[in-house]
Amino acid sequence: MREVLASPAYGTQELDHGPWTLRLVQDCALASVSSRAERTAELKQALTQQGFTMPFVESFTGNADQGAFWLGPHQVMLWKPYACDPDWAAELDLGEGIYSTEQTDGWVRMDILGEGIAELAQRLINLDPQRLRPGFATRTVIHHIGCYWVVHDDAHSVLVPRSMAASAAHAIEQAMQTVLALR
Repeated sequence: MREVLASPAYGTQELDHGPWTLRLVQDCALASVSSRAERTAELKQALTQQGFTMPFVESFTGNADQGAFWLGPHQVMLWKPYACDPDWAAELDLGEGIYSTEQTDGWVRMDILGEGIAELAQRLINLDPQRLRPGFATRTVIHHIGCYWVVHDDAHSVLVPRSMAASAAHAIEQAMQTVLALR
């Protein structure tokens, strides 16, 4: 089993400000999956066999435990609990012309929980808050940090490069404090 830095974003596991909680999701294994253009039907079938539903453009399918979101044409990111099988990405056998790449070491997932996250998001990302509904996912930027913003029923998940996790957590915390101060 590979060693993953225990807490890349901050020393504590949770930050609470007003109605919001920022939580580092430790138990999240990530894998990107892509196919050649002519293999999209096979990709969809392979994902189904692995328990995932193929997402459409700017969408997310699944829940906080296991899901898939759109990265680009013929490309998706998958997540599931790390503790179940730390090497599942390497073990994915999706068929000829479909490729998986381990992403757990490269990305960190942080969940923002609470009421009124759209108000907070207005301070963080350049997206219409009306779009931030369950099932939405897109690539965006938080304080010059490229990230993915994924909305599911339980929370809004932010995936950032592991090397930038502390900076992203700081930016999110600052936005929480700013919104609370302006209320």
